[in-house]
Amino acid sequence: MKASRFARNLVFYLIIAVILVLFLFPIFWLGNLSLKASYLDFFSEQPLFVMYKISFDYYLDLFSPFEHQLMTIVTWGEKLTPRLMNSLIVALSSTVISLALGTPAAYGFANLKFRGKKDMLFYFLTTRMIPPISMAVPFFVMWTFLGLIDTYPGIIATHVIINLSFVIWVMTGFFGELPKEMIEASIVDGASQIQSFLRVALPLSLPGLASTAVFCMIFSWNDFLYALVLTGTTTQTMPVAVTGFRTANEIRWGSFTAAGFFTIIPIFIFTLLIQKYIVRGMTLGAVRG
Repeated sequence: MKASRFARNLVFYLIIAVILVLFLFPIFWLGNLSLKASYLDFFSEQPLFVMYKISFDYYLDLFSPFEHQLMTIVTWGEKLTPRLMNSLIVALSSTVISLALGTPAAYGFANLKFRGKKDMLFYFLTTRMIPPISMAVPFFVMWTFLGLIDTYPGIIATHVIINLSFVIWVMTGFFGELPKEMIEASIVDGASQIQSFLRVALPLSLPGLASTAVFCMIFSWNDFLYALVLTGTTTQTMPVAVTGFRTANEIRWGSFTAAGFFTIIPIFIFTLLIQKYIVRGMTLGAVRG
């Protein structure tokens, strides 16, 4: 009995280990490339998984002067720092707005009865089915007409539109798993639907709200396509700025990989800080008493 349990546990942990390797290896390899001491190591015929000599020069190079094609001396830090702030502004703003609009709508879908509810939910879902590239051109045409290209409202509104359907669908599931008796009891006690939402449903769904916020922010932070099409020198975000290390003459592989790894760190720290809420949110309603 103990032997069979040990074998099952061993197989389980081996599967987990394989999954972790598959998911974490690209991040490991990106960090590995950014720490190479010699530029020739990038072109080695055999990949160097273990390096006996590492260097942080490429990270320092992000903030060191370089000569532009117009013979002006600037630094990548002067380019990346405002781009980092742009990413933070766009990601945080779009996440907050998406949650502020989508959460009340999700509560209504979960607790109110009205004609066409299922059809409306499906219509919201279709926005996630459409290939992003097919929506980039309409967004570009609309924002050009409204004068929103290379502005914060333009790119933030785009991310809100994309994230809103995700928030509604996910939070509808969370609200649907809450005990109906608690909502009904608050209404019997004289609370309105808005009061029941704010005082009962919303506090109980905070883990789900936190996990939804993380996924919204990850999408907004990692977005490259819409940021490439809809932003410019003023609102350019980090994923687009990183491509600046690829020029017509060369690809600065060291700085390119260092900037890519540097871009991962803020969202990784944010996710790590609230990981317990993500786990609680994912398991909310899995076991019903």
